[in-house]
Amino acid sequence: MVSAFRGLVRHTLEQRSFTVHQNGATLVYQAPNRSEYVGGLSSTIVIGGTSYVALSSTKSRVDQWGEYHLTRNVEQSAGPRAAKSALVDFVTASSIVLRSGSYEVKEVVPIGEIEPDHAGQLLIEATVRPLDGRVATISVVAFGLEPKLTWTIRYSAYGSSPSIIAPPRNRTVRLIPCRDGATEESGPAGYECGLLGEGSS
Repeated sequence: MVSAFRGLVRHTLEQRSFTVHQNGATLVYQAPNRSEYVGGLSSTIVIGGTSYVALSSTKSRVDQWGEYHLTRNVEQSAGPRAAKSALVDFVTASSIVLRSGSYEVKEVVPIGEIEPDHAGQLLIEATVRPLDGRVATISVVAFGLEPKLTWTIRYSAYGSSPSIIAPPRNRTVRLIPCRDGATEESGPAGYECGLLGEGSS
């Protein structure tokens, strides 16, 4: 049982590309190091060690992108690691039951993995539904915070997600570190410094 579940997760992680859907946002993964996040008014492209963040847009088109080195915050929220994070968490899972074709998984994790400003532990109960030998959905209930947290992650387009390319150079500006890492700054020419949480040393 445990071996079959871990094999399912590993096979999913080995896919060359897939799309993750969560909370109305999409995150496309393309091996080995590309991703594209679209959620609400936010868009981010990651290619290797470089990230491109939408600075301004009209309707469905981004008018200006900001180019910056890949930061830990961007990697964790919109990078390739973010696309694979939920799956990676299950590679070592051991409390697993197969019921009605889906795997029910229980784990205890530090609250900080879900809510960075909290201490303690969470009980995670997840239902993992496979399809065609890969993970199709993960539905999670987290106990330990009030109210309890619930969310669902859906995976699609295995091996057929759209290619991820850098934005056009004529719509891209290079960002530099901000003097104050807690803010983003702009000037007469538009955005001049980089992403929230990245100050200059």
